[in-house]
Amino acid sequence: MGASRRALVLGGGGITGIAWETGTATSTAASAPLPMPTLAAGCDRVVVLAPVNFALRRSRRIDNQLASLGPSVRSIVVSPDAQSRRAIGSNVLDPAHRDASARAGRVQAASVLDAVAAVWSA
Repeated sequence: MGASRRALVLGGGGITGIAWETGTATSTAASAPLPMPTLAAGCDRVVVLAPVNFALRRSRRIDNQLASLGPSVRSIVVSPDAQSRRAIGSNVLDPAHRDASARAGRVQAASVLDAVAAVWSA
């Protein structure tokens, strides 16, 4: 079996954004980012970091996009947990929440570390 291909996808609702595939950055020069199935095509492991975990169109929802990659793709989605969402507040750009958001993010990162490693390193 050949070497495994991995994608780390950074994006928001509907998972559009950029991806790193085994160390190679993939992005678009245009202002419209690529959808996740395009970014992670051919990868057998996908880690999605989604600061926003919703989409208006069903086809753009994270779970539907991951499913479109095929049943053999191992994946995990990390988005802000309840503590992180409280720390972020209603305005993600409010600098008054920056420190609390960072602390909550570090706590959450520690809590998902093993699950992410199981997908990425298996």
